[in-house]
This record gives sequence, structure tokens and C-alpha cells, in this order.
Amino acid sequence: MAEKMAEGVEHIEASISEWSKNSGTPKRPLPINRLLDLEFTGVELALTAKEYMDLEFGAKDRQLRRSWRQSIPYRAHEGQSILFRCTSEPDADDETNAIEGELWMPGDDAEYTESSVSEGDWVVMTPVDDDQDPPVEIGVDRASDIKRMPLVHVTAIGDDGSITVAAPWNDWDHWPNSRYDFLYSHHHYLPRSSVNPDTERVFRNEENQTQIVIDEDASFILDPAHDDIVSYHCGRALQRSDSNHVLHWLNDLLLGERTDLETDFCDSDLIEGEPESFIESKFVEADSIDEEPNEPQLRFIRETRRQLVIVQGPPGTGKTSYTTSPAVLGRAYAFEQSDESFTAAVSALSHDAVDELFENIRTVAADCRDDECFDRMKLVRVRPSSLPDQADPYDERDDDQLVEHIAYHHDEGEERLRHLYKEFVLEADDDDPMQFLLFGPPTSIRGAVDKIAPLLLDLEDLDRQEDQDHDPSVWELLEEGDSDLFDLTVVDEASMMDLPLVFLVGAFSRDDGQLMLAGDHRQMQPIRTHDWESETRETIEDTVPFLSALDFIRFLKGDINDMEYIERPSPELDDDLGPDEQEEAAIPIYPLEESFRLPQPVANLLTELFYEKDGIELGGLENRDPIPSADSENELIQELTNPDEWVSVVVHSGERDERSSDIEGAITETVLDEFDIIAPADEDLSRGEISAGVVIPFTTQRDKLQGRLDDVIQAQTVEKFQGGERDLILMSMVASDPGYVNQLSEFLLSPYRFNVAASRMKRKLIIVASESVFQTSHPNADRYEDQLAWKRLYEFTGALDDSVSPAARGEAHDIDTELEENTTLEVYHVDLPDGS
Repeated sequence: MAEKMAEGVEHIEASISEWSKNSGTPKRPLPINRLLDLEFTGVELALTAKEYMDLEFGAKDRQLRRSWRQSIPYRAHEGQSILFRCTSEPDADDETNAIEGELWMPGDDAEYTESSVSEGDWVVMTPVDDDQDPPVEIGVDRASDIKRMPLVHVTAIGDDGSITVAAPWNDWDHWPNSRYDFLYSHHHYLPRSSVNPDTERVFRNEENQTQIVIDEDASFILDPAHDDIVSYHCGRALQRSDSNHVLHWLNDLLLGERTDLETDFCDSDLIEGEPESFIESKFVEADSIDEEPNEPQLRFIRETRRQLVIVQGPPGTGKTSYTTSPAVLGRAYAFEQSDESFTAAVSALSHDAVDELFENIRTVAADCRDDECFDRMKLVRVRPSSLPDQADPYDERDDDQLVEHIAYHHDEGEERLRHLYKEFVLEADDDDPMQFLLFGPPTSIRGAVDKIAPLLLDLEDLDRQEDQDHDPSVWELLEEGDSDLFDLTVVDEASMMDLPLVFLVGAFSRDDGQLMLAGDHRQMQPIRTHDWESETRETIEDTVPFLSALDFIRFLKGDINDMEYIERPSPELDDDLGPDEQEEAAIPIYPLEESFRLPQPVANLLTELFYEKDGIELGGLENRDPIPSADSENELIQELTNPDEWVSVVVHSGERDERSSDIEGAITETVLDEFDIIAPADEDLSRGEISAGVVIPFTTQRDKLQGRLDDVIQAQTVEKFQGGERDLILMSMVASDPGYVNQLSEFLLSPYRFNVAASRMKRKLIIVASESVFQTSHPNADRYEDQLAWKRLYEFTGALDDSVSPAARGEAHDIDTELEENTTLEVYHVDLPDGS
């Protein structure tokens, strides 16, 4: 009885919103006769989305503190942090307070290649004493002190080992600040030229504020920031969600306050189906287009009767080039033909994903311009601080050019963005319809709208104190309910994006607008730190805000049946409708089933491992040519690269490796040396020239390989590979210690990661793994379930059948004499399903 009472109290306390708890508030007694009269009020999705971010932030806090307690060499070599030496201190006239440097690694023979820190990341910059061995932080008494170090934004990392970080806010006192959710107050930095020559690198000024001095040749370590800038922006948007139409659509569907999202967005006949429609007269005629969209793609493209429409596209099904891109341009065309101007926000989680979609739309739009279409279209790619090399100087731009790159934290970029919005949106009329499309991750879309806000709000109409005369902000735009900016909002890689991010970019959608999502729930999911499967808060259970955007839609429809920890019943809006009946659905999800990348046998394998449970039978290419034949002196390598086998596995008996493996590195290098490998854009199978990539789970192994492989060979983690493809893909699993494999099984053996990595291949997939990867079994039933795809693959190799012999057998020592002896290697070819 006491145990049940304790569990009940724990559940009640867990159901209280995080931001409502205060340890200093006295607990008032509650009469026991009132217990049965207590009721919980209704829960709004805006509140629980904020609670989701609070719980993630707390879990990340605990994780970061553990990391910061590690030594500098450990953090650097594990890829958690990066070190740089300052090559030039900030220029007093530079509004971004940029610092330039060169990367380095601790250790006598250490050579820097790359780290998990990348362009666009928010990091804290801690001064380092590199005269000590090992180097140590300066001004840090305990690990938690690191969170207060200067907050900077990584604006560039060069192939030559150069790095640039910047902080336009470094001179501000009001931001970032601990009074805001998900942020901390940070020390500021200043150049040596502004202080005395003998001033310590970390000192306190007259106001008792800690300051960091930037010296030329001084060293710093960049660690992931505890501040969560993305959650900060998402949280502020959620606090001003009265006019967030996307949020209200989903909240109403969740609570049963509406059962459909019907609309009449535009004339679908102008998009597809008529001789003069966009698809028939423009898209298929474009020089950059080789194929016509197939019927599953066209179903999504012409869906204009629902405000929310989704395309689920397994690997290589053309959901970007032949589905999302023509859907966006088709709507712009329909508006243009109806003498209406058109606005759109096109977003994805990563800059790389945005760039891929941007390039697809740009290429086709340019072809259409040559055919006297989209003469008044502007495609604007926005970023906070840096511009790509191909961007024209601001003073050399023409309003008639199709593409503009804008860095909105630059004064010139801010001025140019406002000019374009005024020209292409505010001053557009029916006699001269224009199309204005804004591209960027959700936070960049928000940043761009923040610069546009002064054009939409009058200072005199705002409720401000008399001394506040700064420009109107995006937050005031949301508070005033004047944020209906975009006719169309597009979210790519929706399986990787969580709900708060969708609500952030959706905050600027029109009430009569349309939201398009593209993704594949069998590929990468949002990176989460909190244990959501064990979470018992009633608010969380009632609204499931921890699901990805795509999975949340599937939950509303009644399509999720493989997440047993979800206790709330689905509204089952479309539970009785199959894939061929989505035109009648409240939220149509159009599945794509034909891959234009994978050979048919490999498509059959992915169907068997991942998509069969969704009722998807993935189609592939029947006439895909294999890779060229190798001519290796090593029998095992020759068999491993056999072009007659689409998927081959080499299993080794190593059992000591964790994050790096000399065995797998040697196998990978030896295989790649057998081929003439060139850049993906230059592939020429007739001359035996192919592209190749290596997918690796750990940055330590990645860094080792990148220092030894040719520059045209991409060796990267799964996250960096999503959306890419190569003729030859090697998956190196690295870890071989059985306990370590089990410990990291949720990460290492994730079926999502497996699917993404395996589906990058076009002509050959080689998997390099230890016996432990296939044979380790997690005692937790849910974790074991995640390992099943790997175990089924092992079955397809025949390795578990005593009557099946390996296609080749050897020793690691035969490949590299420096490797330990008695480590066996066995090659198996995967017996691919026939798809029947």
C-alpha cells in the first residue's frame, strides 16, 4: 500500500509542468475527502511542447556536465570538442566580433581532421593553457563554469584547418541572459589591444564582470553550448501562439475539436492534369528534368484540398527532385496564372537539407524562366552570418536575378532583405504577380522575419515603455497577430524535426495557407536525450509532444502501432483508409514506393527489414549496372568486392575495439584502393570511374580515415550522409567489444541508422562488422527489438546455417601485417529476398 501511494505521489508531481515548480513554495495540506473531487484541466499542445523542451534541456544539462568533467585531450579526440589557436583577434570595426583561428589537436603526432562541431553550431569558447601537458582550461574551477564562457557561433570551418567564430551579441548586456528560458548569461571577450599588455587572459573589470582576453596565438577549446538557442526561439514562439495556425490545427485535431483541414488552396488543374498545367507544360520540358513524375508523386503534387499534406518517401524515391520541388513550383505557377502573388517558407532541420531542396527548385525555376515563366520570382536563401562563395556582393545585385543569398546579421544583408520583401511582397499587385520564396532552417526563417518585422509594424502602435525605440521584432509581430506571411510552408526531413521546430516555422503560415511535410519515419529521428519511453507525466502522455513531426501526424491518423509506450489512444482520423484512399483522408499521407537509386534486389531487402510493416513494397531498378570488377591479389578482398553480389558482409573476430578499429580501417582502405574513385558529379561507369563513401558511427574512426583517404571519398557519420548517394558504400560498424556493443546498442544498432546508411548505395553495399554486432542480444525487450534488423540480415548471409560456408576466409594479418594475428575474416554474400 505504501509503495502504491509513493508511486501515486510521484506520478502527480511528475504531471506538474516543470516551469511551475518552486522548491521554496510551502506545500499546503489537502483534506483527504477532496481527493475524489480533483480533476485535471485540459492540456494544450503549446504547453506540453514547452514541457517537452524543458525535460530535454534538463537531460542535456546532465549529459554536458559529465562531458565537461573529462580532460581536454579526451574531449578533443572523441570529437566532442575542438581546439583552435587564434590567428587574428577581433577587429574593432567588425560588427560580428569575428575571431579567426587554426585548428589543432593535443599530442605530439596528433593531426586534426574533423570534429562533430560543424558550421552553424553554437559553442562556448574557453581559454586554454597549452603550455601545460595535458592542456587545461583557464578560469574554470568546476565543470559547470564552462557554461558561462563566451557564447559564439561557428561561421566557417575550412578544408585547410581554418575556423571562424563570431558573436554579434558580444557587446550586448541583454542577450543571451539567464532570465530567458534555455539561456545563460555569458562572459564577454575583447581583443588584447583594448586592455593592458599585462592583463590576465581571464579577469574581472570594474563592474565585477568576468572578461576573456583574445590574444593572437592564444588557444581556446570549443564545447557544445549548454544554451539551447533553438529551444529559446521555439519557446518564445510558443508563448505567443494565439495566432499560430499550424499549432492550432494540430491541437484541434488531437483534442477532437475538428476532424478535417479542408481548404481550396489553389486550382490543382493549373498544377497538373491539363495541357497547359505546370507539370505538363513546364516541369517535364525543363532541361534539368529527365523523367516525368510517376502517379504516386503526382497525387501529392496536385493535393490542394487539404491544409496539411504529407509525402512519405523511402530512400531514393525522388521525394525532393520529383515530388516536393514540383509541388512548390506548381503552386507558385498556379498563383501566377491566377494573377495572384505567392509567398512560401521552405525549411528543413539542417542547412545541407535546405541547400539540396533549394538547388532543386532553383534549377527548375531557372529552366522555367527560359520558357517565359517566373519572370518575377525571387528565391532567397537566408543564413545568420556567412555567405557562400557564389553569392554576389550586395551592391552588385539586380532585382531581376532569380537567386539571392542573404546573411541577415550583416547590416547590408538586413537592408537587402527588407528591400526584397518590400519589392516582391508588400508592393506586389494583381497586374504584376510575384513569387517570393524564403529558404532556411526554422531558426533562420525566424531570423529573417525578425528583420522584416519593421516593415509590418508601426512603433506607435506597440505597447512599449517610452525609452524603448528599437526596431519592432518578430516577437511583437506574433503578439500583435500580424504574422500571417506565407501562403505555403514546406518542411523537409520531417522525420528528423520535432514539433516545437515545426511550430516555429509554422508560426508565419497564413490561416488559409498550406503546410507540406516530406520525410520517412523509417529513417533518422530527432536527437533526444530524455528517456521518453519511461516518462509518466500525465501531460506528456496526453499529448505525446516527444514524437517527431511526421510520427505525430501518423499518430493522429491512427497509423502508429509499433510504439507500445504510447498510452493515449489515437484520434484515428484516417484509421480505416489505406494508401490508395488518401484523397479522402483528413490528413493525406501519400507513400512513394519506387526507388530510382536502389537495385531491385536491395529494394526487396529494405522492404523485408524495414517497410513491410507499413504495407510498402519498395520498387527498385531492374537494370542497374554493378560496380566494375576489382583485380585484387588478396582472395578475400576480391570476393568481398564481387560485382555479381549487391550486398556483401565481412565479419571479423576482433573483440576489443570501441570507438576506433585498426582492423576495419585496414579493410576499408584496401577495398577502396581497388577502384578508380572520383567525385559523384563525375561518375563514369564506362571508364570504371565510380563514387564511394564510408558510413561510420564514431567520429574517432572517421577522423582516422579522413586523414588517409582521398578527398573525393566521403567518410562521415550517418547524419551527414542522409540525402546523399554513392556507387559504392562501405558501412564500418567499428565497435567489437561485446559489452560496449550492448551498451550502445540503441545508437549503434538503431534500425533508423541502419536504413539510412544501407540505402545510400547505388551499385554495391559492403558491411564491415565484428561478430559482436550480429550476435550480441540486449536483455531489454525493446532494445532487442531494435536489433532485429541486424539479426535478420545475418540470417540472410547464411552465417547461422552450418551447411553454408563463407564465400571467402582469411586473416586480418593478410591485409595489413601490422594487425594482430589470429583475427579471422569471413566474407558472406546476402541472399537477397525475391520480393514475392
